[in-house]
Amino acid sequence: MSNCDIRKSLRRVRVVTDAEIFGSAKSLDAVIKDIGQQAWDSFKGVLLLNNAYKHDDHLKMREAYELLFAGLFGKTGEHGAVAKQLATIGSHKRAEFDLPQFVSGLLDDARVVLWWSSKWKQFIPAIFCPDYKTAVFVKLVLGKRLDLGNRLSKSVRVCPRCGKHFVQMHPKQDYDTPKCREAHRVARWRSKQRSAVMERRAKGKSRRPKKSAK
Repeated sequence: MSNCDIRKSLRRVRVVTDAEIFGSAKSLDAVIKDIGQQAWDSFKGVLLLNNAYKHDDHLKMREAYELLFAGLFGKTGEHGAVAKQLATIGSHKRAEFDLPQFVSGLLDDARVVLWWSSKWKQFIPAIFCPDYKTAVFVKLVLGKRLDLGNRLSKSVRVCPRCGKHFVQMHPKQDYDTPKCREAHRVARWRSKQRSAVMERRAKGKSRRPKKSAK
């Protein structure tokens, strides 16, 4: 991945490495500082939305949509009504549409190219990015993969409970700590119980016979 146009010059391009993104919490903090808060909010929204649909978590769907809208259009909070509506009607069918649309929008400027590997003596595929922000998004989307078996070893996640970003050490790690996982699990259960009670009350009111006028 690179941040210069190879069609305009033959100068060396910058490679964004796995260690730069996934090496440590400090390295990830430095990357986020470099790309800017608005750009990070866009990707943070994608991560939260993916996790919210995975767990049918309406508590976080609205927050995720608000972050995505803020990253794309600016000014957090102005799109609260739309975010609330999307979260209310959240479903896996919406995820099938929304997530690919948002992620593809972040990667619009990336393209596949071929590089010559002196080590392997052959062409290898690479993803060319015109700027550092796009290169970071590509690495965050693809994650870090092991050379053997192409098994996912590390990726970046945002804890749905505390909002902290962290480097995922195994595929099933969605929370920063076990404490956050259990606390958010309880919060999701309580939210579903409240929604079910409100839905039953609304149905009960709609079934009551109307009083006839005297």
